[in-house]
Amino acid sequence: EAGRADATTGRVSPSELKSTRDQIKETISAFANSNKDGGVLVLGISKEGKIKGLSHLDDKQRASITSIDELLRCQATQVKLFDCQNEMGVPDQICLIYAPQAEHGICETPGKSPLGWIRRGPQNMLMDDVRREQLRRDKKIIDYERTYCCQYSPEDIDQGVLQEFRRARVS
Repeated sequence: EAGRADATTGRVSPSELKSTRDQIKETISAFANSNKDGGVLVLGISKEGKIKGLSHLDDKQRASITSIDELLRCQATQVKLFDCQNEMGVPDQICLIYAPQAEHGICETPGKSPLGWIRRGPQNMLMDDVRREQLRRDKKIIDYERTYCCQYSPEDIDQGVLQEFRRARVS
């Protein structure tokens, strides 16, 4: 569902809307970072498969959950609204969000300390630095063989191994 409406007011609270935005952000990032075919996120359908629609959201709220460019960088998400009838038989809309794989980058939040997610089965997992570096190598964003390792010090070289290498290489 795209944010549960309060039973008394029929509106979605700011905290509920933020939670929905966070789930959308995480899922799109995980699809773009992990799935070769990308993934589709459907808004407006409950976990039980009932069409709840988006009519409980006002235009500003609907825009806030479908403005993916504000939530994530390095993504090419496509957002489409479709007319339908909700479970009450009233005209409504659902939203399909297609997140293709980010082939040449990591789909993550903007800012100094970006957050990105990967998909593990049905779960979105926050990436740590190790997984981010692995993903950068897998996507060929960086060349592993040219990545800085450590400062060179001649004392670190085993002279016997170096001599054997030279002998084998020259012959």
